[in-house]
Amino acid sequence: KVNIFTLFGVESIKENEFSPNDDRQKDTIEILVNVLNKSIVTVKILDTDSNLIRTLKDSEVYETNSEVHIIWDGRDSNNNYVNDGKYIMEIDAVFYSNQDNFVLKTIDIFIDKTYPTGNIIFPLEYNIYEGVIEIIGTAFDNNRRRKRPENIGKIG
Repeated sequence: KVNIFTLFGVESIKENEFSPNDDRQKDTIEILVNVLNKSIVTVKILDTDSNLIRTLKDSEVYETNSEVHIIWDGRDSNNNYVNDGKYIMEIDAVFYSNQDNFVLKTIDIFIDKTYPTGNIIFPLEYNIYEGVIEIIGTAFDNNRRRKRPENIGKIG
């Protein structure tokens, strides 16, 4: 086997968590792979049980010093959005000239389309306020790997 970084390296992952829900915010995940030697590249999305969800690149040939731009929109092979949860992007690259040499790289990806819940502590319900009002409360996102309270913001 060839060391992953001599064949190609994952140059950029904007984030490994996204929310494909057509709100135009974090609806896709984008990964740029730098191919250092002519290679045959296959990119698949798998669930945590290794079931194939979708093939994004299917044995495509890339020349030396080229880039593979991978975009996943959170849809399966039937064009349906997948459920919230963890998925694996599997990038398989085989040297074009010597197909005994290959590299397999996996990247964990998390999908979260569920809106967070919140609890407003201040201002109190049914009270009338004037001027700038600071809204105090907590927001929880049950699908995130970590929960944290947040200051909700100011209005006025």
